[in-house]
Formats: sequence, structure tokens, C-alpha cells
Amino acid sequence: MTMHRPSYAVGHGAGRQAGADAAAEAAAALAASSLVFTQHGDTAYAAKLKATAISLYALADSTRGGFSISEPFYKVP
Repeated sequence: MTMHRPSYAVGHGAGRQAGADAAAEAAAALAASSLVFTQHGDTAYAAKLKATAISLYALADSTRGGFSISEPFYKVP
């Protein structure tokens, strides 16, 4: 692809945007994946997924703002 594809950081601090929706969706996906890997016996990888899901959920809970709302690129005219 040759089009401009910007990327943005979510979280706290300079240059970062609110991103509770993006972080929460990623946390949910990782938590669900953790359950699958647990059922199939890869408990070490499942534990990593779960720990990352918990961390992302904490970020989402503390950020409290939708990424699509805070970033002008995604605003509907």
C-alpha cells in the first residue's frame, strides 16, 4: 500500500491519546485466547496472554476515553 497510514499511541503522557476502547478490545481478545491455550495444554503461554490482558484492561480502565473520539483522523464529518 502506498497510502499514508498513521499510527497512534494510546495511554497516558505527551503525544498519547485516550484509547479505552482499543485497549479493552485487545484485552478481551487476549483473555479469550488465554482460555483456548489453557484448554489445549499450553499453560505457560496462556499465563502470558492473561497477564497482558490484565495489563491492557488496567490501561483501558485508567484511560477512560474512546480512541475514535479523541483522534481527529477517525472523526466522522
